[in-house]
Formats: sequence, C-alpha cells, structure tokens
Amino acid sequence: MNFSNIYQSVDAASKGGPLWLSQLRNQGMKRFEELGLPERRWEHWKYTNVSTLAKLDFAWPRPIVGLTYLFAEHEIRPWTSQNHPRLVFLNGHFCQSLSQLDDLPQGVIVSPLSTLLSQSDSRVEKIRERLGEGNFVVDNHFMALNQAFFFEATVVWIPSSLLVDKPIDILHISKGEKLCSQAK
Repeated sequence: MNFSNIYQSVDAASKGGPLWLSQLRNQGMKRFEELGLPERRWEHWKYTNVSTLAKLDFAWPRPIVGLTYLFAEHEIRPWTSQNHPRLVFLNGHFCQSLSQLDDLPQGVIVSPLSTLLSQSDSRVEKIRERLGEGNFVVDNHFMALNQAFFFEATVVWIPSSLLVDKPIDILHISKGEKLCSQAK
C-alpha cells in the first residue's frame, strides 16, 4: 500500500481550503513517512502485527451522491432518534440530506468543519488552534496518518452558559470496501 497516494488524493481534493489545514496534513504525512508502520520487533507492538495494512490497497473515498442517500436513510434509523439533532457523514463526507440540525438550542453549533470554513465563521480561528493542540504525532504512527488524511471534522460548539438537554447524534457510515476515511 502506498499511503502517499491516498495523501495526494486528499490533498488534491482539499485544494482551495485554508493553508493551515494543508500544513497540518503535510506535517502528519511527513511524520508518518519518518515513522513508517510499527513493527513487531518493537516492544509496544510485539503482540500486534500491522504489516498486513501495508499490503492492502485502500482508496480515499469520494463523496456519495444520488440514490445512495435514499438507501442510507433506512440504515441510520436504528442508530438515531427522530427527536435528536444529528450530523451524518458518508465515507467521511458530510451528508446534509441525512442530517437534522433544526432543533438545536440558540447559540449551539453542530456543523461539519467544511461548512464553517465556507461561511468564514469567526470561530474558525479557535478551531484551528484546537486542531493544532491535538497534534500529537511525535511518536504515534497512526495519529500521524490520521492527521495526514484529515479532510473533514465535526464541530460541536456549546457556549459554557448553555445546557443541551438531549443527545446530538453523530454518525459515520462507510459504504464500500478498503476505504480510508479519518474521522475527527
């Protein structure tokens, strides 16, 4: 498996996004290339063989469009309540037609990061700072890979003065085989 190919797909699909997000992904990929996949000869990995991952041919998922949304609607019913706000991602991409965000208290934001970025929301700078704080790729192979393949995130913003009295459902649904989608 060539992880660089997936990174290039994510990077190409993310063109036009903010520079800081591209830099965050680039840092993750560089660190993963330095670390590589963990090996069983290393103490912390001696009981876990991840070499099979290098042999699999994963692909970066493209957005699902059209009738697939109708098919997915019945699949999410067991995992959600009609009375709860919900945010749904199909293969890592936000799916507005399956999401229900109408019933949120005033001031609460539940949104895909891409929506906030496209609206030039004032909270984006704080979100950027938080994502940078989560940059724990120093010695973790899979966190570096997660950061490299990051292209979407769930943002839940609840002011400290508010109480949300019902759950907010966040669903990630994968359709297909050998897809590489990194949820944040």
